[in-house]
Amino acid sequence: MANGAHTLAYEAVIRHVAGLMPTGSISMREAAGCTLKSALSYTWVRDTRDDNLTGTRGAYTKLYNEFAGLGGDTSFYKTEVEGQLSRRLLPGMTISLTGRTGLLWCFGNKPSLFSDRFQLGGPTNVRSFRTNGLGPRDGPDSLGGDIFWSAGLSIITDIPRKPHWPVKTHAFVNAGRLDALNRSQSLKHSVVACLSRPSISAGVGLVYRFDPVRVEVNFGMPLLASASDRTRKGVQVGMGLEFL
Repeated sequence: MANGAHTLAYEAVIRHVAGLMPTGSISMREAAGCTLKSALSYTWVRDTRDDNLTGTRGAYTKLYNEFAGLGGDTSFYKTEVEGQLSRRLLPGMTISLTGRTGLLWCFGNKPSLFSDRFQLGGPTNVRSFRTNGLGPRDGPDSLGGDIFWSAGLSIITDIPRKPHWPVKTHAFVNAGRLDALNRSQSLKHSVVACLSRPSISAGVGLVYRFDPVRVEVNFGMPLLASASDRTRKGVQVGMGLEFL
C-alpha cells in the first residue's frame, strides 16, 4: 500500500434515535426520532506498519471527508484525520504515537444532529474515561461534539523471558477534548479553546493479541479532567481493532 488506498462512496441511511430511558435528558428527547442522511464520502488510507494491532515499525495515515446534503434532513461537511507512528526502541520494546482529529461543520447555521456528531472517551481511545465520557452533556447523556482531538503515547514491552507470548506489558499517556462549535465565535477561536483545555490520563496494563482484535486490561488514572467529564479510575478493559 505504498501510495495508499482510495475509497469513494455514497450513503443514504435512515437513523433512528429511540429506546430512551425514563431518566433521558430533554436534549436526547428532542433528538429522538428518524432522520435521513444522504452523503458522499472519500477515504484515503496508507498503512506501512508491520502489524496493525501491535506494530513495531511503519506508519498509518487515514484521511476521511464527507459531504452531506444531497437530500435528507442534514447538510454538513465532516473531516477526520488519523495517524500512527511505531518504532522499536530496544529489543522487545516499542513506542507508538497516535493522533486523531475531526471537524463537523453544518451549513446554513443549523445545529448538528446527534447522529452525526463525534463521541470521545473510553478504553479504546482516551483511556481512564468512561465510554463517550468526554464532551458536552445534558444530565446523564453524552450529546457528542463538532470538533475533537486526541493523542496517545504508548510503550509496549515483552514479558521478561517470554518474548514469544502474545501478552505484552503496556504503559500509556492519553489526552483529548471534544467540544460543540459556537457559531457566534470564529472557527479559530473554537480550535484554540479545544486545544488549550485537554483531558489527560495515564496508566499501565497488559495487551493481548487475540486475532483479529486486540484486548487490553489497564489500570489508569485521569490526571486532568473537565467538570463534565465522566472518569473511570482503576481497572478498565478494552477490545477492538483500533486503539489510541
